[in-house]
Amino acid sequence: MKTIIKPVYYCDYCKKRYLHKGFAVKHERHCTMNPGRECGMCKLAELEQPDMKELLDKYRPRLKITDTKYTRDIQMGYKELADLQNDTNNCPACTLAILRQLGAAHLTNFDYKSAKQKFFDWEVNP
Repeated sequence: MKTIIKPVYYCDYCKKRYLHKGFAVKHERHCTMNPGRECGMCKLAELEQPDMKELLDKYRPRLKITDTKYTRDIQMGYKELADLQNDTNNCPACTLAILRQLGAAHLTNFDYKSAKQKFFDWEVNP
């Protein structure tokens, strides 16, 4: 039996792991949990990327947070989600990044896959 010890690289934001440092560095730059991230979709669509820290500060107080003994329930209303999408220039990656960093990504009716498809359909056929 052969045992090989290799370095493992972990994302500082989402803890995803890599065996190659270059891939880990590229991932961290665009990670949706990184508050200072670079958005590839905004760059591709030639849109100005919104200030993520400013949006986090704006939407954090608008969440409805209910703590129970075992869980924390975080909710974002339809109006807040629509406002967030408007503030991110309808960029699905920026919207998802804000929702993930707020802890509300899986608790909203935001569908990243369909939003991404709509975004690229519009970019191709404005």
